Amino acid sequence: MILRKLFFGVSSLILGIVFLATYVDMRNDIVQVQRDGKAAEIEPIVNYTRQAKAFFSAYRAEIRFRTDEGKAIKIPNKEISFDLIDQSRRGGHVSIFYLASEPTKAYFPQESANALVLGFGLLFLFAGVAMVIGAFVAKSKSLDIQ
Repeated sequence: MILRKLFFGVSSLILGIVFLATYVDMRNDIVQVQRDGKAAEIEPIVNYTRQAKAFFSAYRAEIRFRTDEGKAIKIPNKEISFDLIDQSRRGGHVSIFYLASEPTKAYFPQESANALVLGFGLLFLFAGVAMVIGAFVAKSKSLDIQ
């Protein structure tokens, strides 16, 4: 029983660390592109898809823009807010930042790393710590009884 708690606790810790590392990597990518990247205006969004989730809806669209050098860039399945879709379809200007060396790595100015990834990372991390501590407490109690 103690080994099982320890196994699940360590597994949960590792999973939490992986989620947190993924979140930090996503956040660093976005910050780098928004800080060092170039701005472009996207072409009007023609088609988009809506994915209904449990507590929210996610939207994805094909994003097209031209780099400063005039190269046409197409990002086929980019997550985007409905506000930006609506703004684009009404003829409004929608900017995107991209890296000149890798133009398909592009983010909207208001885009941020996925908070859900951060939430899961913290949840697994805290659960893992609790299970590992629980395993050691159970182990010390079993030693006290003997």
